[in-house]
Amino acid sequence: MIPTFVISLPDCGDRRDAISDRLGALGIAFEFVDGVDGRDGLDPAWEDQIDRVEARRARDPMSDVEFACALSHVRCYRRIVADEIPYAMVLEDDVIPAPDLPRFLSGGHHGDAAVTQLYVERPYVRRKGAWHRHEVHQTFDNLPCPCP
Repeated sequence: MIPTFVISLPDCGDRRDAISDRLGALGIAFEFVDGVDGRDGLDPAWEDQIDRVEARRARDPMSDVEFACALSHVRCYRRIVADEIPYAMVLEDDVIPAPDLPRFLSGGHHGDAAVTQLYVERPYVRRKGAWHRHEVHQTFDNLPCPCP
């Protein structure tokens, strides 16, 4: 298995318990990464890491909670880079992992792409600057598969 990190706010015990149970049932070891809390506004200490002016120009400007979520991921990615971890899985604490996730991970299918995004029951991989659907069934019955 690859190192797995779960982003979660420190005071969200119920969510932490739920994801611990889900990943534990699948035999996936993980480590919590404390998320940045934006529920009551973003702490001023984070302001130098965001661009509110650019965010206001967007059709749907980001809220403090969305900034906090993005900063939580950045916090996790910095940890991965600092520890020189070649591959890692980053999850949020509300994920519902598919039963075959361990099989997908142990098959090494994450290793042939810079980024693999597991989304809508189908993994996406990033190759040559573009996202491609990894053509596997929900149960991953046809692994391995050729991806463009």
